[in-house]
Amino acid sequence: MLPPDPAPRYPRRGRPPHPDGARPARLRARSHRRRFAERGGRILVAVTPDTSTETENSLLAISHAIARRQDASLSVVRFDEVPEQVPLSHAADEQTEAEVAFEEETTALTSGMDVDISMNEVVSHDIEHAIANYVTEHDVDLLVGQWHVEFPYAEFASHDVDWFMKHLSADTLFVRDRDVSTVEEIVVVGDRGPLSPLEVFTADAIGTAFDASVRIVHAVEAEPDSEHANRIRDYQEQLLALCESDVTAELHTEVDREDDMVDAARDADLVFAHENEPRRHTFLRHLLERLGY
Repeated sequence: MLPPDPAPRYPRRGRPPHPDGARPARLRARSHRRRFAERGGRILVAVTPDTSTETENSLLAISHAIARRQDASLSVVRFDEVPEQVPLSHAADEQTEAEVAFEEETTALTSGMDVDISMNEVVSHDIEHAIANYVTEHDVDLLVGQWHVEFPYAEFASHDVDWFMKHLSADTLFVRDRDVSTVEEIVVVGDRGPLSPLEVFTADAIGTAFDASVRIVHAVEAEPDSEHANRIRDYQEQLLALCESDVTAELHTEVDREDDMVDAARDADLVFAHENEPRRHTFLRHLLERLGY
């Protein structure tokens, strides 16, 4: 059982990019309930006291692009963790300068966004379960958060992202910080089987919002005229018909899958990768590690 959800603080409603680097940003998606393809819904942009203004701006830009396409609402929530010795009632009663700054900065960052936006702050003794409870009790469809790459595992809110991917009832999208407004090429890669609907949809939404091209890449060891290769071509054609941005599809046959996909993603500005089974050392985890280090 998860502990009771700590009471949110200072609810706000209203409508009132960035680190440089040669390596591509990565987005790691997991479509848990596969329900975000429906219209509407709620997107949670989860930040912590360690989240910089630049990072929050990047997360909001991605989330706004998705929300506009889906007619979804955005909830920007700052999750803070206090020691067990500090009563939650005491922490909730006092608004710090950092919390005031969060509200002012978020209001400024979202002032030009044309979707329904709310702000909130949650204080707890256990940030993992506080986020999980918030997602459940507020019926969140998609959580968007920053992905801190720490070899061999990645972290969100100072915890392993695999915990959130496994326990949250919502779909999850973790992104390594970057200014998405400068993105020119997006690559979507997958490990066998169909791609996640979430990652294809999100790549297409970002491509449309920022006039970036999208490449959907499959690599197989099968021969070009094999039944497997032909099925993938048919599947790619179906995907292209659903997208609105400048999207192309590639099928690489008779190749070493791991090396080929790493090469395909290496020069992209933004790479989408999907994992169905957190914690396993899958091909996609191998891909992300090869791109990141």
